[in-house]
Amino acid sequence: MNQQDLRVIKTKKNIEESFLRLLEKKSFSEITVQNILDEALINRSTFYKHYSDKYDLARLLSDRMFQEFQDMLENRFLASQNREVYETIDVIYEVLYDKQEAFLNLWKIHTDEVQLENEMADYLKHRFIAAYSSGFIGNASQMDYLSGTYAALTMSSLKWCLNHDYDTVREVVPPFVRNILLAMQEFRQLEHKCKEHGEKL
Repeated sequence: MNQQDLRVIKTKKNIEESFLRLLEKKSFSEITVQNILDEALINRSTFYKHYSDKYDLARLLSDRMFQEFQDMLENRFLASQNREVYETIDVIYEVLYDKQEAFLNLWKIHTDEVQLENEMADYLKHRFIAAYSSGFIGNASQMDYLSGTYAALTMSSLKWCLNHDYDTVREVVPPFVRNILLAMQEFRQLEHKCKEHGEKL
């Protein structure tokens, strides 16, 4: 990597971190490009060399966080056993804490093009359906309810965790996660038994 590439990386990182800091103090609608310039201590031409406007900056950051979330979630759903699932969930929370500022602040943005919180919830619902619809003996409305509940519960959990310190999360969350996983396993076993006997839950 040459010095020019390194300077570009550092400049963009400075702009993005400055933007996230501003989101802690102001709503997205209140933030101007000039605010970002002042926070990052750069001139206007430097900003526009990398981003077309604040919406472009927000969208790029949101897309990056969403891609990281998708990658983490794929590992969670590829896990086949409860122990593996728990371990992947544990890793997800560690990664989320590493990106805590970005997720919490980008969730505050709700525009036509930037809706990270809603995109994550929709993806959770879609991924749940893809993972559990095969062999499901309920109807479409029941699956819609289950997937929607799963997405809402997961997003609420993520929000709660990222708004509390990591030690508190490690103390509170694991017992609930284990119980939920056990309940889901029992539900799947009951569902298969009902299917074998031609019964409904």
